[in-house]
Amino acid sequence: MNPIRLLIADDHRMLLEGIKTQLRDAENISIVGQALNGAEVISFVEKESVNIILMDITMPVMDGIEPTAYIVKHFPSIKVIMFSMHDEHLFISKSLRAGASGYVLKNTNKEELICTIN
Repeated sequence: MNPIRLLIADDHRMLLEGIKTQLRDAENISIVGQALNGAEVISFVEKESVNIILMDITMPVMDGIEPTAYIVKHFPSIKVIMFSMHDEHLFISKSLRAGASGYVLKNTNKEELICTIN
């Protein structure tokens, strides 16, 4: 079985490194890239094969909502999981309306994150 090709999008480099470290040993996940904003996400998926994007909502240049809607429309096989510190209904509903497949809080544990990605 081919591993899940995961792109991680977050504007905090330390968080990106932490997620990569946490997922490094996950059997079915291959981290294929990272992006610091939504514009980089779109550029990446137009060039590389990705199965799932772990997408922060609040990023500079372009937030996570806009590229989520773009990806759902132009790359429907790619699933987007919003990964955010915001637990307010407004953020969750905006994400789901944009087409996100899921919403995970950043305070989740490693096992929950791996389960969500799988």
